[in-house]
Amino acid sequence: MIAERSDIKFAKRNLMPRFQVPEGHTEASWFEAEVMRGMHERFGKDIEKLYLERIAFEIEVIKNMNFPGYFLVVADFIAWARNQGIRVGPGRGSAAGSLVSFALGITALDPIKYGLLFERFLNPGRVSLPDIDVDFDDRRRGEVIRYVTQKYGDDRVAQIITYGTIKAKQSLKDAARVLGMDYSVGEKLTKAMPRMVLGKDMTLSEMVEDPNSRPVVEYSADDSSDDEFDEETPEFEPVAIEPAALDLKSRYKEAAEFRKILEEDPDARKAFELARGLEGLKRQTSVHAAGVIMSAEPLLDVIPVIRRDDDGAIITAFAQHPCEELGLVKMDFLGLRNLTVLDSAIENALSNRGVTVVLEDLDLDGDENTYEMLSRGDTLGVFQLDGGQMRSLLRLLKPTKFEHISAAIALYRPGPMGMGSHTSYAQRKNGKEQNIPIHPSLEEPLAEVLDPTYGLIVYQEQVMAVAQKVANFSLAKADELRRAMGKKKKEELDAQKVGFVAGMKENGYVDEAIEKLWETLLPFADYAFNKAHSAAYGVLSYWTAYMKANFPQEYMAALLTSVKSSRDRLSIYLSEARRAGIQVLAPDVNDSIADFRAVGSDIRFGLEAIRNVGIGVVQEIVKTRESEGRFTSFQDFISKVPASVCSKKVIESLIKAGAFDSFGMSRRSLFEAHEQIIEAELKAKKSKSTGELDLFDDFEDTHHSHTIPQLAEWPQRQLLSLEREMLGLYVSAHPLQGAEGKLRSSATETISSFITRKDFAETEAVTLAGLITVVDVKTARSSGNVYANVTIEDLEAEVSLMIFQ
Repeated sequence: MIAERSDIKFAKRNLMPRFQVPEGHTEASWFEAEVMRGMHERFGKDIEKLYLERIAFEIEVIKNMNFPGYFLVVADFIAWARNQGIRVGPGRGSAAGSLVSFALGITALDPIKYGLLFERFLNPGRVSLPDIDVDFDDRRRGEVIRYVTQKYGDDRVAQIITYGTIKAKQSLKDAARVLGMDYSVGEKLTKAMPRMVLGKDMTLSEMVEDPNSRPVVEYSADDSSDDEFDEETPEFEPVAIEPAALDLKSRYKEAAEFRKILEEDPDARKAFELARGLEGLKRQTSVHAAGVIMSAEPLLDVIPVIRRDDDGAIITAFAQHPCEELGLVKMDFLGLRNLTVLDSAIENALSNRGVTVVLEDLDLDGDENTYEMLSRGDTLGVFQLDGGQMRSLLRLLKPTKFEHISAAIALYRPGPMGMGSHTSYAQRKNGKEQNIPIHPSLEEPLAEVLDPTYGLIVYQEQVMAVAQKVANFSLAKADELRRAMGKKKKEELDAQKVGFVAGMKENGYVDEAIEKLWETLLPFADYAFNKAHSAAYGVLSYWTAYMKANFPQEYMAALLTSVKSSRDRLSIYLSEARRAGIQVLAPDVNDSIADFRAVGSDIRFGLEAIRNVGIGVVQEIVKTRESEGRFTSFQDFISKVPASVCSKKVIESLIKAGAFDSFGMSRRSLFEAHEQIIEAELKAKKSKSTGELDLFDDFEDTHHSHTIPQLAEWPQRQLLSLEREMLGLYVSAHPLQGAEGKLRSSATETISSFITRKDFAETEAVTLAGLITVVDVKTARSSGNVYANVTIEDLEAEVSLMIFQ
């Protein structure tokens, strides 16, 4: 076979994309020139000494690592995107700690002002490729990828393949199915598996192999995964997982029921043995949601590639890590819905109020309305601050400056919450809990590092700063200490502790202070968060909060448009708009565009949200309205719009949704007369287009010859039912209005809080109250059991539940 005769060797090379620089410059010299140009743009002619020293250090490190080309490439496509009017995020990840990135416009946060460390991003003592991920307006991310492909060559740029593997639960179900066993065999085994902890299931081997007789797998803060990036829910960088949560010795005990089933059920044992062989196998391939590989040389000379059949796109045949190990550079081009929302909200503010908002010019500590709203926890729809528990934390915290937003984002994670750090931070901020120093002798030396977070270690950068301050570590060495603490490798930790103790003793600290600080740093370093990331994303949180607080109609209209395909989120945000006193108006052929829009102090439903009304129809309606003026009546509308709009299905849908209500006719009246009017108008349009004239055309206007009967409106229940059918939810009213008190007294929580809450106990009972809108009874194919999918909704949201006999 050809494969057996092939002798292919792969070797790592420098495949960094080459940036074209002006004649007379090298990449390094042009990089330095561009950085200094950016520094003067940011800080003016006279730059402070502290900033000059920091930028000189960063430039030197980047040049020594041979990374100037990387920064030039990233800065180039970001600048191109901004020039095209594509909104770019303020930064993400540790790159926000780089002053070079700030100067080049890659990030939008001054790292010195917010205490962000360059060494957390690039460690001079450990050469590794920088990893700068960039967020773009979700609608236009593809344009940036196309630009990069055209500039650097379509033979040198490709998206990244991902390989989905068969996990433990799926392997058990697949094994039982392949062996022809009853569905219940696989179901019984999967239900007996220990619960998932922090997104991780136990493997089949871990459930049956006693860890007391083998080494325990270590989980590292820097472990990464090939899993596809979820662009709808932006993830933080990987953080260390608490050892207690993933201690295999304790988790082994949780699998006792699983092992008992294997002992007692021969079929289950047989399925399990087959499943062990399936677990971990590649199941399917897909394309990384954000990652793009770039190369200085044609990719075919470096790795195998695949041409996708449906669109001809070039995809790497190697996954991300093998590509990077060969020297290829991975860039993440992320589409972020919240940037789309911000862009739309700014457009709405301009069109509705004539106000131009420049987010980048906002004082992050300066808007009173924003911080009052944050303190009330009114943050539904605000980036990273949307969840129920987060809103509770904000009400407790009552943030008054940007640092509090950054800290809330960092603390709202399982580790800090498990230790109670989030509530301690909030209580200390408001003077309800005392700031207790780690040791009396450390209170003054560490004040600069810990006072901003009320004596708590919240960020990884604080761990590094502490080691620098009291143990004489360089920041590069302090970053190695942070990594060692996250990995929990005893040998590495012991080696780091020797230097840490020696440095503190050199500074005159007693053994008690040294040990107390080490014992404090160790658990905190395990879950302390990357401040560069929480601060950069905190900027987005502030921007979205600012728009919601100061331009509520414009922001909520943009937010509703962004979730129009998700009925659950749409109903939640519609309820939020109404709660804020914003009236959400039914769609209207004279006022609506395709999307939701702010109209004065109200929000108008978009026409595209109506069932059977596509974007093409909407464009024709808006185009006609703009060219021929507002429609004066139903007949006037039918006569003016093109024939493509006048299909019975489209007009029927517009009537039921209330899009003609402004003409003063009941929906029922229009429904009864619309077919006759459409038929006559279409006939007239056809005659006009073919040049056929009726003898009386000059004397009688066809669309005035049809009288619309004056009928009473449909009963309220029918009216709302049709409205819901067309729009997916109730707009003009709700069947449950007036029953709010009864709903509150009958339920343990609202449906909105139920579908957003994630902290359910295993046996927790929850009572929901609302209106049952859908009942779909089905019979399971394998077991023959009858079950029903039931949809229930209250005034805020809806949820689908599965009910068994």
